[in-house]
Amino acid sequence: MPKTNTKPSPHSSADFLELAGVIFIAIDQHEKVTLINKKGCEVLGCRESEILGKNWFDTFIPDQERKGVRSAFKKLMRGEMEAVKYYENAVINRRGEERIIAWRNILLKDDAGKISGTLSSGEDITERKKAEQALRVSEERYRMLVETMNEGITWMDENFMLTYVNNKFCKILGYAANELIGKFAFNFLDDPNRKIITEQTKKRSRNDVEPYELIFIHKDGHTVITLVAPKPIYDQGGLFKGNFAVITDITARKRAEVELQKSENMFRTLLDSASEAIMLIDANGMIRLINAKARNLFGYTRENILNNTLDRFIPDLSRNMMFKNFDLFIRKIKNNDISSGIEAKARRSDGSEFMVEINMTYVDLAEGAYLLAFMTDITSRKRLEEQLRHSQKMEAVGQMAAGIAHQLNTPLSVIAARLQLLQEEFNEQETQKFSDEVSKMLQNTERMTNIIADLLSFSRDARTKNELINLNRIVDEILLLTNIRAKKASIQIEKKLSRNLPLMTADRSKLEQVFLNIAVNALDAMPQGGKFTISSGTTIKEGKTYVWFSFEDTGTGIPKNILSKIFDPFFTTKPVGKGTGLGLSICQDFVKEHNGIILITSQEGEGTAVRVEFPVG
Repeated sequence: MPKTNTKPSPHSSADFLELAGVIFIAIDQHEKVTLINKKGCEVLGCRESEILGKNWFDTFIPDQERKGVRSAFKKLMRGEMEAVKYYENAVINRRGEERIIAWRNILLKDDAGKISGTLSSGEDITERKKAEQALRVSEERYRMLVETMNEGITWMDENFMLTYVNNKFCKILGYAANELIGKFAFNFLDDPNRKIITEQTKKRSRNDVEPYELIFIHKDGHTVITLVAPKPIYDQGGLFKGNFAVITDITARKRAEVELQKSENMFRTLLDSASEAIMLIDANGMIRLINAKARNLFGYTRENILNNTLDRFIPDLSRNMMFKNFDLFIRKIKNNDISSGIEAKARRSDGSEFMVEINMTYVDLAEGAYLLAFMTDITSRKRLEEQLRHSQKMEAVGQMAAGIAHQLNTPLSVIAARLQLLQEEFNEQETQKFSDEVSKMLQNTERMTNIIADLLSFSRDARTKNELINLNRIVDEILLLTNIRAKKASIQIEKKLSRNLPLMTADRSKLEQVFLNIAVNALDAMPQGGKFTISSGTTIKEGKTYVWFSFEDTGTGIPKNILSKIFDPFFTTKPVGKGTGLGLSICQDFVKEHNGIILITSQEGEGTAVRVEFPVG
């Protein structure tokens, strides 16, 4: 076989050392550097001549590492340990900077096989170490941040398995981390919330990241309401791999919201159940809050009332000087400088007008100064007051008429009798001479008698105007009128009115006067206080339906010897100047006009009961 001539390489091994991207260094048994390549010089920042022959450990190893590295080198030289294939230590460059080198070593031996030094290749990993350290610091900071957050943090894979949880999430559910990690989220949810998280995860896979509420089950069994802010996780190929989520415990907030809603509902119920219309008015005169009664009173919707001034619904206020400067008006109400009770004419949405009484109270809220206005429709009360004034006027006229009647009736009777007697005693001649004059005198006497009768009739206002009315409502209006007086006299009023009382065709004003007179008499009979009970119902008599009202007081009562006289005109048990004795007489007349009856029973010292009955249908 012929020999093959191998042509030697044009490059020496020294060339390869110079071209290498790592450090090559040889150190003899005396710790001297015997070989260093270009990369080694670059790392150390020295020329080759400044390195060769130098003691490696004294020159290029930092003080804090020198003893340990030198000790290991000496053991290698004595054969007491094998060469370590990989290790790291720092070196010092010309500028005094430390560089971290990753070394790989082999032992050098002489011809006799004795260890003579080491040959090492080294990679400058300083920047990598710094990056690793920075990453560790960053990870530690991130972990510290995550673990100290006031929100729960979870990582969950596409199969709903928890792969990471922070301390806060553990506290939210009451479990240790090892009791959660590796477990399926379904283990901590009921069926409805399993459906929620399943649907939400589908949305995550479509990159929908809207927050949602999820209710977990705590370790002790109670529920925890949370707000989940998710972030989908994808692999490099864009496949959905799970969720990262920030979870906030909102149980307390939700419970507070529920309690607040309950409180608001209770407040609204109380507000809407009030018998008076209520409005909250700010410092600019704008209406900010109303109740149901206010809406019904004015006939507007809530939206049409709010953010308007009160004078839009009560035009009279625009003419009230106190409302010209509303800010000053509020201060006066606050300081109790003026009485807040105001009577004014209001207007409903249909244009109809009614009388309203407004009482205002100053309230200081967090948003500023407000007035709380309580409004009552006093149209019926004003009408009743007018009727009461009319009744009192009529009583005064009746008293005057009674006086006139008593004073004039007797003289007129004497005059009429004497004239008739005189006329009978005339002879034929005198009759022809005086008969016409005497007749005229008798006619005028009769006319005066009729005038007195007409005056008495006028005082009783005998006009009739029938309409379909609810008698219970009349009683309510009468009590509204007399309520203040009853309170002042410590009189307790009790109503036992039938809810199914039929309507009745009657003269409203006359029956109002009947009930008012009876009520006033009852209150007058209890100057030291007592109880006034009003009842209503229906009864059948001879196949006909009657409505009845009973008025019972615990007053002084009426003596038996005068009970039969109480309906007599001008008869009264009240002190002089307190009554004319026409009240019950008028009541009886008006009741009879409606084909009704009025009955009175009384026990002196115990009280009186008045029963009124009217036919209906």
